[in-house]
Parts: sequence; structure tokens; C-alpha cells
Amino acid sequence: AEFAQAVPYYENYLMLSQELHDVEGEAKACHFLGYAHYCLGNFREAVRYYDQDLALAKDLQDKMNMGRAYCNLGLAHLALGNLETALECQKYFLAIAHMTKHLPGKFRALGNIGDVLIKMGDVEEALKMYQRQLSFARQGRDRGLEATAYGALGLGNRLLRCFDKALGYHTQELTVRQEMGDLKGECR
Repeated sequence: AEFAQAVPYYENYLMLSQELHDVEGEAKACHFLGYAHYCLGNFREAVRYYDQDLALAKDLQDKMNMGRAYCNLGLAHLALGNLETALECQKYFLAIAHMTKHLPGKFRALGNIGDVLIKMGDVEEALKMYQRQLSFARQGRDRGLEATAYGALGLGNRLLRCFDKALGYHTQELTVRQEMGDLKGECR
């Protein structure tokens, strides 16, 4: 309900930004509108606004926002079942995160690519992405990201019916979350 109420405000923000020729404001409004529509399950509308957000980020030559827009666009296409487009968007996101040396972006992009590959039925390739995710998490010494990667590896191995490996990864995830005091993460 909150997102539905927010849409008219973001639409006004977009209109005012356009009238003022405030390209950065326009990009932010498109991002917010895309996110609101995504959360409401209006994935086609989300794609429409994320496409605009991406175009504006390109105009501004803003790499970080280009990466964010590709990520969000990929998630919206994934929700629509446009798997090839979703994969392409996430690969662009990964390339930008790599270019900008943005470790959390690399981590997220690899996970998103893995998730798309799972939907495509290519679990083996997804596991490679999750393994790379784990390497980045260790490199950045981020225990939360490490736990997330262990969870993804556990899920992938479970899908391959490699239950012993899956259990091992899920146990590692649980151990890390307990060490961090992450009660919410322990319950997943």
C-alpha cells in the first residue's frame, strides 16, 4: 500500500525534474518509480522506468547508476521470465562493477547471474558464479556476504541432489551467521 501511495509523488518528482531540466533528478525519479512498480508486481512498468533510468545514467556517464540500473532492469526482466535479457543485464552490471572495482556490486552481480542461470536450468554454471561470489566475499573479508554465498552454493548443490555438499555449505553458512550474531540469517 505504501508503494502505491508513493507512485504519484514520484511521478510528480519526475515531471518537475523534467520541467527543470534536472537530469539527475529525473534519473532518481525513474529509479524510484521502477522500484515502486517492481515492489507492487508491476514488472512491465518497472522495466519501462528502469530503461529510462539507464538511458539517463548513460547520458550522465554515471557508471555507478548505470550498474544499478542494469541490475534492477535484470531483476525486473527475470520476474517477467525474460531470462536471456535478464542474464545480459546482469552481465553488464558485473562488467561495470568490475570496471569501477565495486566489490559489493561484483558480489551481487555474480549472485544475480547465478540466480538467472538456475532459472535457465544451468545449475553447474550457477555454481561457478556462486563460487566466484564466495571468493569475492573472502577477498573483501565480509562475513555476511560469505554466508550468503555459502547459502547459494548449498541451494545449487541441493538442486543437483548433491545433498552432502549442500549440507556442508549450509552448515558453513549457519556457522558464519552464528559467529556474526545474525539471528535473522540463522532462521533462513
